[in-house]
Amino acid sequence: MTQQLPNELKIQIIRHVDRKSLPTVLRVSSTFHGIGVPILYHTIILRPFPHRSQPQWLGIAAKCLNTIIERPAAAGAVHSMGLDLMSAGHYNYVYDAEPDIGAKFFEALRIALPKLVNLQKLEIANWNLLGTNSLPHLPRGYRFPTLQHYSGPPEILDDIQSNALRTLLIREVVDISTVSITLLAAARLGGQTLRTLNIQSYRDLGDEGWERLRTNIPSLFPNLRHLALNTVHIVSFAYLDKLIPIIRRLPNLRLLRIAGYDGLLEEESKIKHLHAGCPQLRAIAVYDEPWRYSEPGRTWLRPPNFGEPHSDSQLWEEADYHKYFEDPYHEGFVYHSVING
Repeated sequence: MTQQLPNELKIQIIRHVDRKSLPTVLRVSSTFHGIGVPILYHTIILRPFPHRSQPQWLGIAAKCLNTIIERPAAAGAVHSMGLDLMSAGHYNYVYDAEPDIGAKFFEALRIALPKLVNLQKLEIANWNLLGTNSLPHLPRGYRFPTLQHYSGPPEILDDIQSNALRTLLIREVVDISTVSITLLAAARLGGQTLRTLNIQSYRDLGDEGWERLRTNIPSLFPNLRHLALNTVHIVSFAYLDKLIPIIRRLPNLRLLRIAGYDGLLEEESKIKHLHAGCPQLRAIAVYDEPWRYSEPGRTWLRPPNFGEPHSDSQLWEEADYHKYFEDPYHEGFVYHSVING
């Protein structure tokens, strides 16, 4: 009877099946297998399970990677991959007490990644728990032809090539030289196409080196729409005065996030000061959530308290900054995470 159903209806049926049951559905027939593989392997998330031992998790993850290695159809179906080496609330280290199993996992990962010929999004979180020596270095110059969104440690980015990069979130930055190398690599990958650049560091990168790096951003990525500089710094008016000439060189920029210490002090004055020097901006965050600029009222709207509606909900919605993006889902002010959904 299922053979008589049109493929469109079969696809809808499979889309409503939970992921744990999908492998069983794939064994119903070759038709269901062909339809179900792209759905089952579209998004791969590998992270420790809170209630399983490290060897158990590594065994399951390695089995998934081996499937990708051995089955080209499965590898070609993967569009998003997320790797998180620490489960929520649990510090589960991949190498603790099981170095051999960990080594096999990373070797499988190194072999599997180049086979993801249709990969569009790669996210790697909490790799700093292991150190850069554990990173699965790819053959230098390997090309991810469709990679558009990368979030993770800077070291991997220097090993790959993609001419379509649109979103770049650099995590776990430890020094300014690493950031510089990464930005040059990113400019090679997609300097003209990049729309979102987000640099995250919980260390002091040094004023001189950090200022020199910021100055180069407009020449490397002239078409940015969203820039986030989430580093250890004090958001003072002197800091803003150094930033304004740089932001002014990004005419398409609409969203700026520079949240740091003392951003809450005179927050509204700092927002207006930035906008006076950079009138192209339509959303700014100097502390936490971004303020929105209302063009009809020519005023800046403070974000509402968490969980509460805005006092002027109509103006707030009209000033939604996502309308400035071609792809709000990926280019949004908050990077949409594969790992966190």
